Amino acid sequence: MSDSVAGNVSYLETFEESVASLSKLVFIEISDEDSQQALYRLIHAGLIASMETYLSDSFINTVVPSKELRNSVMLTTPAFKEKKYSIAEIVDWDINAANNVKKYLLDVIYHNLFVVQKMFETVLRVQFPSEDDLRVLQKSIDKRHHIVHRNGRNKKGVTLSLEVADLNSTVKCVRQFVLGIDKQMRQPPWLN
Repeated sequence: MSDSVAGNVSYLETFEESVASLSKLVFIEISDEDSQQALYRLIHAGLIASMETYLSDSFINTVVPSKELRNSVMLTTPAFKEKKYSIAEIVDWDINAANNVKKYLLDVIYHNLFVVQKMFETVLRVQFPSEDDLRVLQKSIDKRHHIVHRNGRNKKGVTLSLEVADLNSTVKCVRQFVLGIDKQMRQPPWLN
C-alpha cells in the first residue's frame, strides 16, 4: 500500500480514470433487480473509494517530501505533539521523520471528512467546501458505509435502493469536491 500511494503522483488522473470506469458500469443492465442493485451499490462504494484515494494520494505525496509540511503535521497532530519521546527517538527523529509521518498518514481514514478537512486546512491551507456541500457528500459517504459494512442495509435493516440518477448525483458531488480541492493543490496555498 505504501508504495502504491507514494508512486501515485497523478492523483487527479487516477481519480478521473476511476470515475470514468465506474460510470461505464452504470450502463450494464441486469435482468435480476437484486443483482442490478448489487452492481449499483458497488459502483457507489467505488466512487467514494476513488475520492478517498485522491485525498490520501494528494495529501501524502505533497506532505511527505516537504520537511516544512512534515513538521506542520507533527506540530498539529496529537499523535505526534502529545507523545513523550526518548532521547534516542529525538536523535533519530530527523532521519525517520518522513517514514514516521508517512506511516501515520497511511493509517488515516480518508472518508472521515472532519479529520481530513482539519489536516488539509491546517497543514496545506486548502479549504473544503461549505458545510451544506459537505453534508451532501457525507450522506454519500454514509451510504458507502452501509454498503461496505452492512451489505447495503442501514441501521434499521432496510436495504438501500439506488437508481442511475443517484449514481449520477454521487459522481457530480464527488467530482465537484475533488476538483475544488485539486484546483487549490495546483496553486499551493501553503507556500504563501
